[in-house]
Amino acid sequence: MEYNEYNMGDLVHFSDNNLTSFESEGWQLKFNTFWTDVNTYYMLACNRFKWKSSEIEPKDRLSKLIEFYLNTKGQCFIVKKTKEVLQGCISEKYDRFGRPEGFYCFGYNGESDGKRFYKYDEVIWIKNNYLRIPTLYWIFKYCKRINEVEKTMDLNLQALKTPWIIETDPLINQSVKMMFLAIDNLSKCILTDKQKSLIDNIKILKLDTPYLIRDLYDQKINEENNLLQILGIDTINEKNAHMLYAEVQNSNEITDNYTDIFVSERKIAVEEAEKAGIDLHLSMLEVDFDIDELNGNLNGGEQDAEQNTGNIAEIN
Repeated sequence: MEYNEYNMGDLVHFSDNNLTSFESEGWQLKFNTFWTDVNTYYMLACNRFKWKSSEIEPKDRLSKLIEFYLNTKGQCFIVKKTKEVLQGCISEKYDRFGRPEGFYCFGYNGESDGKRFYKYDEVIWIKNNYLRIPTLYWIFKYCKRINEVEKTMDLNLQALKTPWIIETDPLINQSVKMMFLAIDNLSKCILTDKQKSLIDNIKILKLDTPYLIRDLYDQKINEENNLLQILGIDTINEKNAHMLYAEVQNSNEITDNYTDIFVSERKIAVEEAEKAGIDLHLSMLEVDFDIDELNGNLNGGEQDAEQNTGNIAEIN
């Protein structure tokens, strides 16, 4: 997929106004497990970092626009002279230090007539990570895997619903149907006709379908946890008595390493803005899932829930 061609409109948007168009275009397909998960994790990724500035345009949606560009394009730019946020791509020439000669930048609508070339020193280069890989790369990857696991779970459930194939004589079809109806009704005793032996007139093919739902569900949780770790969310509850301390520490370390991939490049952009005399601040939403406490807070009060589900940490 070419992420430079990816727009906000490629995500699912739903409102009462466009319900009619969705009905004509098969909107149910867009709301399957894959697309609902993509939208959920994408919103989570875009809400992870908060940008603030008193002078950079657009002031009313600065943070959302920067994170949209970073999560879908992998990079964006702040023009030092005009102090506006733009998307763009790198020119093909590099200097002897590996820095690009400049960038071709343009606005959200991507109109070619608004495209302009800026030299390297004329912009602040904000990268999602060192390789400028969009976060959507990971989101698509894991959502596809989660969707495949859920489809396999559905197939397994359907197979369990039809465990028998019965070949009978047309003369005793009704008798066999009544026999299985008696089984469904938990009859203590089932009587059959001695003259119409079931042994001689019935062939039963039993489909021994294994029950895989539990294992598949565990696999789904593993895939979700891997994606959440990449997004900087630690899903391991340190109060879980079944978890070894080393396992908890290892999970926290993996989450921290992934977090640093995304934080480090953003910090460089903030430092460059400070050198250029531009007011730009970055904070990060630190989230630690504790399901037991979260459920208790939901029952006990809204204020406590807000205090335990996450906090904002200033990045220096």
